[in-house]
Amino acid sequence: MNKVMLTIFLLIMLVAGCPNLSNVKQMNMFDQVTWSFKDSIRWSDFETANQLRKDALTESNPPDFKKLKNVRVTSYEVKQIIPMDNKSKVRQIVEINYYKTDNMIEKTLTYDQLWEYDAKNENWSLKSRLPDFK
Repeated sequence: MNKVMLTIFLLIMLVAGCPNLSNVKQMNMFDQVTWSFKDSIRWSDFETANQLRKDALTESNPPDFKKLKNVRVTSYEVKQIIPMDNKSKVRQIVEINYYKTDNMIEKTLTYDQLWEYDAKNENWSLKSRLPDFK
């Protein structure tokens, strides 16, 4: 009788844990994608960062990469992560320090990102535009 109870208990725990395992996988993917995005921005590789955006290929007003060539990012710090809609969307607030090579004055901006999970394709994409380095 103990073996039957143990088997039932383990099956219940397995079934109860499945949604949690998929959430863990989904959030691990979020960490990987946002880390790649951070690295691209941190190294001022805005074209690579833009490829992680959902509307990058279809938008009518793409970023001006020629203007972004003189932007150098000195730091990128995640300030807040806010899961939304059953963790299928995440709002991430980031502080970026940067300067432009033509004036060498360091500035700080707050960048509000909205990330969205596509369950069908099992990937995360950025809904927000690239930061506006003024």
